[in-house]
Amino acid sequence: MNQPDRLREATQLRPRRTGEIIDAAITVWGKHFKVLTVLAAALVLPFQVVSALIAVSVKPTLLDSFQQWQKDLTADSSAKPHFTGKQIAAMSGSGIVQFIATFLLTAALTAFLADVYLGRKPDRRRSIRAAIRRGPIMLLSSILGILAGALALLPAVGLAVAGLVAPSLLALLAAFPVWIWFFIRISAGGPAVVLEHAGPIKALRRSFGLTKGRWWPIVGITFLSLLIAGIPNAMISAAVKGVLSLAGGNNAGFDFVWTAISQTVAAAITAPVSAAIAVILYIDLRIRREGFDLEQLAAANVASA
Repeated sequence: MNQPDRLREATQLRPRRTGEIIDAAITVWGKHFKVLTVLAAALVLPFQVVSALIAVSVKPTLLDSFQQWQKDLTADSSAKPHFTGKQIAAMSGSGIVQFIATFLLTAALTAFLADVYLGRKPDRRRSIRAAIRRGPIMLLSSILGILAGALALLPAVGLAVAGLVAPSLLALLAAFPVWIWFFIRISAGGPAVVLEHAGPIKALRRSFGLTKGRWWPIVGITFLSLLIAGIPNAMISAAVKGVLSLAGGNNAGFDFVWTAISQTVAAAITAPVSAAIAVILYIDLRIRREGFDLEQLAAANVASA
């Protein structure tokens, strides 16, 4: 099957099996690889730079102190780590910036890929507007989901505070499958925020409705998505940083620069794959649950950003 035929088959709206969803996502990603990579890099790089600058704003950094502690352990096994509040705050701030960037990027890619999959002409500027308008709502919806999911961990936390270590571990083990079940059920909330303009709470309720009866297939697709995008992301980031560090003479002073570049490259390549899988899965759930056809999905029920 040639490339145009594969793309036509990939964007044909019908219920799809797990393998077909993955194949369709990879096909769409490959067809628009250049545009998606540039779009992702343009969104990610500024946040990576800011994140890196925050992380190194306190000297020595948290990583420096951790590495020093590891060295101290070789001479004295009882050596204690020395981390300051400023170091922890800087690292936390760096992580928050990356967390926000993830949702802005996901919102933009979701809008772009939905246009591609539904036969509309994709527009990078419209996708960026979707990131600005819907990304913060997607972030808020995710935070609410995390807080709701954390309720399952309260018994374990309470037992741990009471000093009951063994019962707290058992409670934690019992809560883990509930936690997994819950986060699979809210996994369609992000696309609902962008493509239906749902609010944060409505998006979570919407996801619960769409994923009903499809838990196991979604688990399988989520696992495959992690294999296809998550592992390559880590490998690409490590490889690019290694090459840059070597080319720069292993100068530790430029470590934050190499980190920002390597993580940008990795995200630009792999994030569109994850987003494509999520978009096609969301549309598949709507087809199965609500029986919408191409015209209904494209014109009325999946909003353009």
